[in-house]
Amino acid sequence: MLSELDYATFARYTTRGNSENGRKSRRLGGAVKNGNRTVIQNALKVIVSTPELMDFFGKDAILVPVPRSSLYREGNLWPTKVIAEEMLKAGIGIEVCTCLERITAVPKSGFQTNAADRPSVQRHYESLAAHFDFLESNNMILVEDIITLGRTTFACASRLSDAFPNATVKAFGLFRTRGFEDPNLLRDVRFGTMIYRDYTGNVQMPD
Repeated sequence: MLSELDYATFARYTTRGNSENGRKSRRLGGAVKNGNRTVIQNALKVIVSTPELMDFFGKDAILVPVPRSSLYREGNLWPTKVIAEEMLKAGIGIEVCTCLERITAVPKSGFQTNAADRPSVQRHYESLAAHFDFLESNNMILVEDIITLGRTTFACASRLSDAFPNATVKAFGLFRTRGFEDPNLLRDVRFGTMIYRDYTGNVQMPD
C-alpha cells in the first residue's frame, strides 16, 4: 500500500446546506455521475484555463479512470471514463488507459451514510486489479468524479503503483465532498496529500 497520494480537486460538492451553489453542486455532481458530457465539457473549459491545475496534470499525463463499485459490463456507464475521455479531448493528457478493473463488487459508498460502514482502503484494494500496459509516460493521473473519504482513490493508486512501479501516480477529482460546510462556493480548486494510516486502515485528508 502507498503511504501517501497527492491530489487535486476542482469544485466543492456540498451534501448538506441550501445555498444556491450548494444545491447546484448536488445537481451538477449528479449529472457528472450520470456521464453528462455537456456538464463535464463546461467544467473543463475553466480547468484548462487554470494554470495551477494544468501544471498539476503535466503535459504527458496518462489518464486512468477509477472503476465503479460494481463489475463493469460492456455498454455500462463508466462516469470517470467519460471524464477522462473529455479531458483528453480538451488537451489534458496524452492517453486514456483503462488498466484498472474492479474484480469483486463492493458496496456503493454513496449508499452508506456512516463512514464506518463504507468499504475500507484494504477492501477496495483487494477488489481491484491493475493490468500492465506499455505506456508512453510515467506520469499517471487517476480520474475521479467525486472524492469523499479518499479510500477508493487511494486503493486505486496503490494498485497502479504495484503494476507500474516507475510511475508517479496522482489523483484528480472534479468534485471534493464538503458535507458540513456550506459557504455558497462551487469552484474551489484545492491541492493536498492523502496519507494512509496503517493503524486505522483509513486515509487521512488534509482538511
